[in-house]
Amino acid sequence: MALQKLTTIAFPALFLLGAVTAAADITVANIFNDHMVLQREVPMPVWGTAEAGEEVTVTFGAASKTATAGADGSWSVKLDAMPASAEPRSLKVSGSKSAKGAELKDVLVGEVWFASGQSNMATSAGEPAGKMDTPLVRMGGVPSFYPMEESADLGGRAGWKVATAAGAPGCSGSALYFARGMQAELEVPVGVVVSAVGGTRIESWLRRGALDEAVPASKYRDNMLKEVEAAKSNPTPNPENKAASQIKGTPEWATSRLGGRHNGMIAPMARFPVRGFIWYQGEDNARDHAEYAKLLPALIKDWRALWGSELPFLIVQLPAYNADKKPEGTDWAAMREVQERVAKTVPNCGIAITCDNDDPGELHPKNKAAVGDRLARVALRQVYGLKNIVASGPVFDSMKISGPRAVMNFKDDANGMVSTSGDGLTGFQIAGADKQFVSADARIEGSSVIVSSAQVPEPLAVRYAWVNVPAVSLTNSAGLPAAPFRTDNW
Repeated sequence: MALQKLTTIAFPALFLLGAVTAAADITVANIFNDHMVLQREVPMPVWGTAEAGEEVTVTFGAASKTATAGADGSWSVKLDAMPASAEPRSLKVSGSKSAKGAELKDVLVGEVWFASGQSNMATSAGEPAGKMDTPLVRMGGVPSFYPMEESADLGGRAGWKVATAAGAPGCSGSALYFARGMQAELEVPVGVVVSAVGGTRIESWLRRGALDEAVPASKYRDNMLKEVEAAKSNPTPNPENKAASQIKGTPEWATSRLGGRHNGMIAPMARFPVRGFIWYQGEDNARDHAEYAKLLPALIKDWRALWGSELPFLIVQLPAYNADKKPEGTDWAAMREVQERVAKTVPNCGIAITCDNDDPGELHPKNKAAVGDRLARVALRQVYGLKNIVASGPVFDSMKISGPRAVMNFKDDANGMVSTSGDGLTGFQIAGADKQFVSADARIEGSSVIVSSAQVPEPLAVRYAWVNVPAVSLTNSAGLPAAPFRTDNW
């Protein structure tokens, strides 16, 4: 699938369009800004604040809607559903009393996705992304914000940028290449709102009530709360006058890690229509993969409830990484299994496989173009129904034991499995009744892989890519890697 150039939005310094300079000035919610994309084919809410009782009119092209600000000054209108449009137009907000309204320029209509997670979603695309202009791709950046309670608005104005050669390098690489791949195929404007922060665990992105319900007994959460209780009688000195959220043991410190990102960077977005979610997170939760198996479905359920729709949720599976300097360790393998199981069992989910990265010493693999491309393939196939798009590599289907050999059968949309390591395949392990896995010989035969080892004359189980740093070599003719798997539950 050809990917056009992406233009990214570097997330610029925040500025307040229509900021309050007098009691009567009108404001629009912080997600709205110049260069943004509105979701096509659904009613489009626009909201903000004004003087109580003021009539507020929103116009966009030929469309116009009016509302009256309530006693608290809040107002909201809903523009009628619009088709996709690459014509730059202004969205104007004016009031019956205010001398100062707001005008958002260069606004398009198309497909909008919401991207979240930790540093691998936030990491910028870098210079390679600046080799092409994609002006119909727009990237929105949500500022870092983690208040104690759910906020009605983002903590600052979202920065929307056109994905030009100049702006693209500063944009989220995973989200940018995803958007470019989508735009090239759909041929409509594509916007991605990126709400991601490095080093954040899933617990910070999940509503606190949903977190407590999903894992009533959580070592991570309970240890945090113990620190808060301990600090009440022995508070941490603060000679540098740090913010409360930066001082271990304060309620603000705990909230920043338990639901705080949800409060400030998810909940305020729920009124803004999007087509779906892309999620790249799990690195900081890898050791707690058993809890993650409960937390990720809870997050998906809660975000869908917030948006009021069973929106698609696409997951980036963790890449190869030498976690704790243990390449043969299995924490990241177990986390990948959790992510794939969620993608398969929770309705309307998908997954992009990324364990074939060639820089396992890097927590932030450099090839974000591959991540975005694979996410785009999954979306185009599953969400937009483009059956000509190959969306995944070979998928393990079943195993049959034939004497000393294990015959592994695969599904493959590309009609052709390929070894990237010559005649044989790497990354396969096999075990017998003793449950001791050893490296196996493996080769492709048609739609199957034959796995064996002279050390295991009576095999019972096979694993593929089941370590932190797997030696993967099985792809399909489209170059997409097979997903890690195991046939045992030992």
